[in-house]
Amino acid sequence: MAGFAKMVTFCAAMMFLCAGGCASVRLRFLQLRGLGKAVRQVFGRSKDESGDGISSFEASSAALAGAVGTGNIAGVAGAIALGGPGAVFWMWVSAILGMATKYAEIFLAVKYRDGRMGGWLRNSGEHLFPLFCLFGASAAMGVGALVQSSTLAEAVAESAGDSPLWLRPVLGISAAVITGMVVSGGAKGVGKLSALLMPVMGGLYVLGAVYIILQNLSGIPKMLEEIFTSAFGLRSAAGGAWFSAVRYGVERGVFSHEAGLGSGALAHEWSREKEPEKEALWGIFEVFADTVVMCSLTAFVVLLSGEKTAIGAFSSVLGNGGGLLVAGCSVFFALSSLFPWCIYGKQCFTGLTGGKGKGYTAAYLLCIAAAPFLPPESLWQWAGILNACMAAPNLLAVLRHMRRGNVA
Repeated sequence: MAGFAKMVTFCAAMMFLCAGGCASVRLRFLQLRGLGKAVRQVFGRSKDESGDGISSFEASSAALAGAVGTGNIAGVAGAIALGGPGAVFWMWVSAILGMATKYAEIFLAVKYRDGRMGGWLRNSGEHLFPLFCLFGASAAMGVGALVQSSTLAEAVAESAGDSPLWLRPVLGISAAVITGMVVSGGAKGVGKLSALLMPVMGGLYVLGAVYIILQNLSGIPKMLEEIFTSAFGLRSAAGGAWFSAVRYGVERGVFSHEAGLGSGALAHEWSREKEPEKEALWGIFEVFADTVVMCSLTAFVVLLSGEKTAIGAFSSVLGNGGGLLVAGCSVFFALSSLFPWCIYGKQCFTGLTGGKGKGYTAAYLLCIAAAPFLPPESLWQWAGILNACMAAPNLLAVLRHMRRGNVA
């Protein structure tokens, strides 16, 4: 299993980088030219939008909630532990290229929106839509329910120290109950709740991370040297050093920002914005905020502290309060990610079967409750494989549309 997962996720990393590179060239690196405009649009957003659906801010918050999960904390720390400091460099590369990919997929989602889910897939080839639905429904179970719930339980158990045996099952069941209550309100409920939670959750974590980095400014030059030399295996005679850095950097980067998976496109289909170019700029901001900012802060804190986990890194500077802060953010990030992924998975399931998806929601909640009992490393491996499967039909559709000149 481990060897198969390693090969699949490395091939997937190459697929994400190549697709992002093609999108960047086709769009003439719009993600760099338009980043300032994207940020200004976010902070200068209009509140007078009218029509069906949710606002662009709520759609973006839901997309960010699905992306800013435990991957921004445990995922980054795990990438460094498994791929070395160089994994951070490849995480940045995946983010820079991924901004173009996410712009393109959101642009297409709005342009081909017809009241049904997955219009950009339906218009690029009949066989791509059912494949995306099949893999999307499966990936939601792995990327959403299993990994997020498992990591939530791990974070709380680590912060609690010698935790009682009943803690993990209680956490899993509680997360399932909360998720069931939130998703009963549908996409609108998830979008509105995400718009309330994401700024607060993200702000607290960013403030804590920045404070720790400021206490260790003298170590930044050495840290950056380690990141760039390790990125290409320059300090290791082992041929697998570069392989591991690329694999884990890109894999965990995509797990975090989700550019290329198509999940962001699903969230922005809920928006009432009618201009594809305007809505797509939110995708550039999402990847920037999620990975370039938040994942980088986690990486810097871990590398500067010398600890192996984010909880250990925060605790080394802030004491027990730092560990509690990370555990609390992990819980909120995981919960906020569980909500939209349940909606994504249900949409894919109903798109595939034509049913109403009630059975899917029940299965999703069962996975959340069961996840704390399963081995975390196996869950991360499956998540990487499922990410690759979900991304393949989406990226093929996006590349087909770009070749036809359908993305501006």
